Amino acid sequence: MSKFICQKNRRMWSFGFTLVELLVAISILSIAILATFTAISNNLRSSNFSQDQTTAYFLADEGIEFVRNWRDTNGIANTHAYATGGNVLWLTGLAQASGDPCYGTGKFCTVDVSQNLVSTCSSDASSCPLLHRDTLSGLYGYTSSWSNTNFKRSISIVVNSATEVTVSSIITWTTNGVTKTYTLSEVLENWQ
Repeated sequence: MSKFICQKNRRMWSFGFTLVELLVAISILSIAILATFTAISNNLRSSNFSQDQTTAYFLADEGIEFVRNWRDTNGIANTHAYATGGNVLWLTGLAQASGDPCYGTGKFCTVDVSQNLVSTCSSDASSCPLLHRDTLSGLYGYTSSWSNTNFKRSISIVVNSATEVTVSSIITWTTNGVTKTYTLSEVLENWQ
């Protein structure tokens, strides 16, 4: 009979030990799976942030290039006007006179590359509207039928002298509930 009791205890002990091992194994496996999902989630967030940061850089650069192109177009128009005795100033239609959209210290404007338009923001950089994106062409602009984005672009032009300005292109966006800002500035001169 004592042999029967020992075998019965050994079976119970064996079963109990297996149950404890099973619980430990499940716990370790659960932690490993949770760690993997956390790493994947963090990587996706980082990927989204990197993609948005790259887009912000290109949008800021596009804003600077738009102003440079506007200056160059005015320069070419001035060359043609000079032949007939006229004159087109280098920042005409942009920041030359009080009626221009980007004229004045502390004033912000938007540039729509797709439509070659410049508009005044109502107060500060945050009052500029969100950019829209054409899903077919990939262009960004302010066409209301295009898809909304989370990017705002504001342009500031500070006059340093009669022949030099500092252009700043400020991009603001929100990723994962955090608002980010990227600013690109460049000094432009009247090349004529």
